[in-house]
Amino acid sequence: MRVKISTLRVMTLYPEERRRAIDEQLQLVCNSLGVSIERQYLTSGHDFEVNIRLPELPKPYGLGIHIGDDYLSWRLELTLDHYSGAMLDRMQLSFADRKELFFSFERLAKERNNKFSVLLNGTPLESGDDTIWREFNLVVSKSYSTEDSEFSSLAACLLDFFCLILLLLVDETEWNSPQISEESLGEYEGALSRVQVNKYERNRYNRALCLSYYGFACRGCSNILEEVYGPLGANVIHVHHIVPVSQMGSSYRLDPIKDLIPLCPNCHTIVHRENPPLLMEDLKKIFNKSQ
Repeated sequence: MRVKISTLRVMTLYPEERRRAIDEQLQLVCNSLGVSIERQYLTSGHDFEVNIRLPELPKPYGLGIHIGDDYLSWRLELTLDHYSGAMLDRMQLSFADRKELFFSFERLAKERNNKFSVLLNGTPLESGDDTIWREFNLVVSKSYSTEDSEFSSLAACLLDFFCLILLLLVDETEWNSPQISEESLGEYEGALSRVQVNKYERNRYNRALCLSYYGFACRGCSNILEEVYGPLGANVIHVHHIVPVSQMGSSYRLDPIKDLIPLCPNCHTIVHRENPPLLMEDLKKIFNKSQ
């Protein structure tokens, strides 16, 4: 299974530069999701073929994506080869357990993209329970208006694509990102633990959307830890629930932009020294006084 990248317009970057730019966006998306992937690029002219595999999946199973760069628009399409029966079985089982969440993500992705289409055996996926999965197709397309927004648009496309695929393929239930230890939070650790360590499908997608909007700069002290600590600080950031989890009922629909905010580990610890947690305005006042 392979990723194929083609272009139908005159490009401002040479193929190798463009491959690096595309790969950078792919890496940023993986960072925000807290996953790693293995990939290999094969280049021919303006076309790119990329083999991608998730370490969580046993070899030789991987993901195939066709990425088309049309005029002011990106188009991503999932393609599975004839030997993907085991992956489809796994996807069907995951879908049965996570159906409500799957459709919730799909609705959000449709709002964010020009097109977001999921087909099962050639028809729109609706229930998926009463048929054997023989073919699964996902198409995402997103337009952009300027060259400056070209690759950020690709990143947004890739994010929605991978979130839905990871939901169906990866079973892990905890973050692959740094956690706050129990010792650092005292009596309020219990509440924060439910924020930081929760179901995989609930946290990663919301975390990724939050970070794709705000970036990795702490909204309290404004630090980007990679700039402070070098490579060791790359992508180290916590995502804070502005509305405490304890106040979210079962029907609460979390908005990853309005309800979540990136905080460095220090600021995240400080806001949870109070119950309820400190507001961002109060955190910034404390930080400004210390300068």
